[in-house]
Amino acid sequence: MSSRIRFLLPIFPTPPVPTGRFIYTLNITPMFTTKTIVPSLFWKFMERCGTSGVQFVTSIVLARLLLPEDFGLIALVMVFITLANVFVQNGFGTALIQKKDADDLDFSSVFYASLLIVAGLYAILFFTAPLVANFYDHPELTTIVRVLALTLFFGALNSIQEAYIARNMLFKKLFWRSLGALVPSAAIGITCALKGFGVWALVIQQLCDVFLSRGMAPRQRRRRRCRRSLWQGKTHGQTPAHLAQRRQANPNQQG
Repeated sequence: MSSRIRFLLPIFPTPPVPTGRFIYTLNITPMFTTKTIVPSLFWKFMERCGTSGVQFVTSIVLARLLLPEDFGLIALVMVFITLANVFVQNGFGTALIQKKDADDLDFSSVFYASLLIVAGLYAILFFTAPLVANFYDHPELTTIVRVLALTLFFGALNSIQEAYIARNMLFKKLFWRSLGALVPSAAIGITCALKGFGVWALVIQQLCDVFLSRGMAPRQRRRRRCRRSLWQGKTHGQTPAHLAQRRQANPNQQG
C-alpha cells in the first residue's frame, strides 16, 4: 500500500509553494478551457481549408497564363529557399511554443537571432546565385534567386508571430491574416501575369504574400532586450523569481 502511494505521489503533487517562480508562471502562462480550445481548432481548420482553396484556384489561373518554363524556374529556386528556411523557421519557434515561461525577452532573443541567421543565409545565396545560374544554364536565375531570397527575412519574422499565435491560440487572427495576405497577393500575381511579366509574376506574388502576412500579423508587446536561455540554458541573472519580484514592485513595467 505504501509503495502504491509513493508511486502516485508524482501524479498528484503537493500544493505549490507561493514562490517567485510560481507567481511568475501564473502571470504569463495562458490558461485554456474548452470554450477557447474548440473555437481555436475550428479557426485553424478554416485557415487550412481557406489557404489551400485560394492557392489551388490561383495555381489553376496562373497555369493558364504562364508557361511551364516559368514554373520550372521558380521550382529550381524554391529548392534553395526551402532549404534555407529549414534553418530559419524551425527550432526557435518550437522552443517558444514549448517553453512554459516564455516572455518578451525570449521572443526578443529569437527575433534577433533569426535576423542574424537570415542575414548570413542571404549573403550565401546572394554570392552563390551566379553559380546556380551557370549550373542550370539560365542566366536569369541570378536575379531571381537574389530577389526571392528576400522572403527569408519576412519568413523569419512571420515564424515568430506564428509562435506567438500558437502559444495564445489566436487562430482566428491567423485565419484573417492568411486570407488577407493570400487573396491580394494572388490578385497581384494574376495581374502581373496578364501584363506579360512571365516568371516575375510568380516572384512578385510570393513577395507580396510574405510582406502582407507580416503586415497583418497580431502585434506583440515591445521587444528590446535579449535572453540566451533558449539555446544556452542560462538566464544571466534574469530568473523568474527576480522578474516576479520586479513586476510586483512595479506592476506597470512590462518584461
